[in-house]
Amino acid sequence: MEGENRTSFIPSKHGFHFRNSFSIAPVFLRPIFPKIGFCGGMCWAALDRYYGGEPIPGATTTPLPGSALYKELFWRQMDTTPSWRWFQAIAWQNTSDKKLAALTQKEWPKVKASIDNGIPITMCLIQSLPIIGLPTYNHQAIAVGYRVDPTSALRPVYLTIYDPNRPSQDAATLYMTEQGPNDSWKTHVPNTDDSKKLRGFFVIPYESKP
Repeated sequence: MEGENRTSFIPSKHGFHFRNSFSIAPVFLRPIFPKIGFCGGMCWAALDRYYGGEPIPGATTTPLPGSALYKELFWRQMDTTPSWRWFQAIAWQNTSDKKLAALTQKEWPKVKASIDNGIPITMCLIQSLPIIGLPTYNHQAIAVGYRVDPTSALRPVYLTIYDPNRPSQDAATLYMTEQGPNDSWKTHVPNTDDSKKLRGFFVIPYESKP
């Protein structure tokens, strides 16, 4: 799987320009949950516009509860997280690192094939720890390009991603390996201290807006 390829999805153009950090609508819950994330909703709403030829709103501030965009992102978040997908995320995060690496290395060819066909692909990134970790600590992002380094035995893969936690950032990268353990896997912005450990991922096929 040597080489590189990318789709026409450009995160700074086709992704939202605000960060994935929203106020929860019921005010009485805000002391408990000061902020919530709609990462999946942001991914699918961005893809809705990408496929529909609609521009992304220029706003750089997160929409307020009750606004049309907030409601859209909330409901698209629900679309990405049916109950069975929650169970899948929980099952994956409670898998050993070794097994999770093997599972993820089987998901990678799906990502590559999609990108080779020019189709951005949504992924659930497993970041949460087993048992003690909450499934909400996992994340969603869109893979839009890849580069494989065949010169290393581990065969490093660098995925260019639209990450709702890193708005307008074309350099956001998911690093994994085709071979070996996942102890060095991460999402990051190269040449910065912006880095987060990654345990694995699985593909979430995009579904158009109902």
